Amino acid sequence: MPRDVEGIGDVVQVLGGGTPSTSVAEYWEGGDVVWYSPSDLTAAGAMFMFRSSKNITPLGLEKSSAHLFPANCVMMTSRATIGVVAINKSAACTNQGFITCVPGVASSAGRTLSGRPLHVRVTRLRCPANFPEHRESPTARPPRFGSRSGECPGRKRRG
Repeated sequence: MPRDVEGIGDVVQVLGGGTPSTSVAEYWEGGDVVWYSPSDLTAAGAMFMFRSSKNITPLGLEKSSAHLFPANCVMMTSRATIGVVAINKSAACTNQGFITCVPGVASSAGRTLSGRPLHVRVTRLRCPANFPEHRESPTARPPRFGSRSGECPGRKRRG
């Protein structure tokens, strides 16, 4: 790989999500585990998420394929509305309609989780050419501020 490109797996841990059975009340009632669905992000229309519309219980987390991840991860919708992005501000989990990128402690992503570099990095992940949930796709490092490389590589501009 060229020097300015890292494998996505070298930069972040990629997680999916899951939904506990809605027919088991013990998975939902009185839950305090933040659990996002794509509609939470689309309704909020915000880059930073502080709460979800539904919470699950620790038992619901254990009995589903949801993964608890720390604050400040990049959550990107991958179903229904594709490509909506937000950063969670507390520990959380998601349903199966997400790809969540958890930055590694020593990764360069830790230095790009705020401001414009995040937007550029996420824009590249959102490109349709990269989307069939490629977990090993390379992603370019963020370009210098003000460059136009936030566009999808290889996509022709209209106009």
